[in-house]
Amino acid sequence: MRSVVYVTNDAKGFSLLVRSVNGQLRVCRAQTAAAACKAASCGQFDVLFFDPVLRCANAKHLLTHLASIPNRPPIFIVSRECWLLFARFAANLGISGYYVLAGDINRLLADLDRYCARMPPVAGSTAVPAGEIPSLDGSATRFFLGTSPDAARIRRAVYRLRLSRDPVLVLGESGSGKELVSRMVHENSPVRDGPFIPVNASCLPEALAESQLFGTVRGAFTGAESHSGYFESADGGTLFLDEVAELTPSLQAKLLRVVEDGMITRVGSTGARRVSVRLICASNRDLGEMVDQGMFRTDLYYRLDVLRLRIPPLRNRKEDIPLLAEFRLRERKKQLSLPALDRLRSYYWPGNVRQLFHCLDRAAGITPSDIIYPEHLDF
Repeated sequence: MRSVVYVTNDAKGFSLLVRSVNGQLRVCRAQTAAAACKAASCGQFDVLFFDPVLRCANAKHLLTHLASIPNRPPIFIVSRECWLLFARFAANLGISGYYVLAGDINRLLADLDRYCARMPPVAGSTAVPAGEIPSLDGSATRFFLGTSPDAARIRRAVYRLRLSRDPVLVLGESGSGKELVSRMVHENSPVRDGPFIPVNASCLPEALAESQLFGTVRGAFTGAESHSGYFESADGGTLFLDEVAELTPSLQAKLLRVVEDGMITRVGSTGARRVSVRLICASNRDLGEMVDQGMFRTDLYYRLDVLRLRIPPLRNRKEDIPLLAEFRLRERKKQLSLPALDRLRSYYWPGNVRQLFHCLDRAAGITPSDIIYPEHLDF
């Protein structure tokens, strides 16, 4: 049986947890800062639950200290109340999860089983899995919110490939955050000081796509003036090419040349120019299937698919919804009621994070109060 220590002054919350786990966990209670620190360092507990409502100490200071203890057990935020702002603070420390006892107990137990399955029960010491939340730089990292295993996996993947200059292929459904993750890659790469140029291939006019990507020389066609393309603009940095599956066969061939030898040729020019660009491509389609169907060049596919990042859909990481919602609503000074949060968690989210944000924007716009209730949510 797994051993849990619950850092809390809330007797009712502790009793509720004990009743809810129904003998599935061995639960102890730490009511003081000293007891919490001893529990985190003694090696006798598999997991530490932390309640933000503390009378014994400043909760943020204590949690920061607990998170820094070597070989501490994983920490979950568990409370009777909804504390979204504190959950965001905890996420920045790499805390493993956030749960409200009234509605999240089944999810808590399921997540705890999955987490503990990766490590043996304690026998004198408990080690934190290596690389759980790596240290990453940049504004995009601060906006990539989540404590779910999938969110941690993305951070670890970005950390592993941060020093490479090879092309990256980012796959995921529309609205899942492919551009944000691509910015994370750029901001932690050797070319972080260079430009990040985002381009959506599906929005390039067919007649002008080559000119916009590779540039044009004066007189190349009627009214043409000399100008650089996106690749030259990204020289020394990163070009993010979204919806790469929408490129025409002709443009696929020209893109292949850039990937292979770093050379571009402006429309109307006979001379090639060398560019140094980190290329990140993204798609919501199965490029491998498109290759099999003859719709995408095989050689280009294998050139782009050197380093791969697959972004999970929001429905697979619903435990991240509270943090995402708090982030989106903070500037509007709105908060979610627990029933509204439950409704968000129960939805399928075919449009992923983008749809969630649009839903929250609508709700914030129509509610006259500071609290958003289920009736304000329109999917």
